[in-house]
Amino acid sequence: MKITKTTWISDKELSEMFSSAYWNDEESEKKKIWGMWETKFDELESRFLKKGLYQQFNSIVKDQNIKLDGLNVTSLGAGICMLEAMIAKKNISLNKIYNVELSKHRIFNIAPNIFEKYSVPKDKIELCLGSFLDLKLDDNSQDLIIMSQAFHHCSEPEKLLIELKRVLNRNGKIIIVGEHFFSKYEIFKKFIKHFPKYLINYNGIRSRSSIIPTWRCLFPIDQLKGDHHYNQKQYSSMFKNAGLKSKRWVFKDYMNQAFYLSLE
Repeated sequence: MKITKTTWISDKELSEMFSSAYWNDEESEKKKIWGMWETKFDELESRFLKKGLYQQFNSIVKDQNIKLDGLNVTSLGAGICMLEAMIAKKNISLNKIYNVELSKHRIFNIAPNIFEKYSVPKDKIELCLGSFLDLKLDDNSQDLIIMSQAFHHCSEPEKLLIELKRVLNRNGKIIIVGEHFFSKYEIFKKFIKHFPKYLINYNGIRSRSSIIPTWRCLFPIDQLKGDHHYNQKQYSSMFKNAGLKSKRWVFKDYMNQAFYLSLE
């Protein structure tokens, strides 16, 4: 039996997605640790665990008393599926994991080998090349949606949340881990550095900011990787406007934050 691979998006649509060029640069990716998974798997696994994403996911699952037995799970921005493979190995009774990713070589070439490394049954896995905003999943069909270092890559978060609500069943949950977290000191430091930049009009900053900087000015969008940086109020507002209840965790040891969302 082979792992099911599904293409939800055309090559043209994929090329037009924000930051797609970066994530689909296969030659560049070969030089990164996940591109060398065959010869450096132990190092890859060690680096992944040091990020704390697996630990944070388990912490939220335990805190919210989530049982994964028999669940249909969708992971968005699954990448090479390290987190998903670890989850599936530990929870062998879950029903199925749909792994959605916009990087073709990560999801189709590397991810199958990662699942094999963790001895995950192939019938529990589906690898999907596609967009967060157009999930080819039935309404009310998913029990749990995971986004690991992924939510901040979506250029239309409000539209994404609507799509997630569509595919979630009535008791469905969303776990978001690996979101950027900035300490008060880091925010203050950027705030202070803004003023001399504004005074000398560094890189034409006056055309996009007033003397009192906005959050977007302090933490601009990464046009290459597609990272968007939100503050706590912005996250809360997005979730509330989408009709989702939220609980937030800050993992200072890893300098990131996480959210647990449920339908109101």
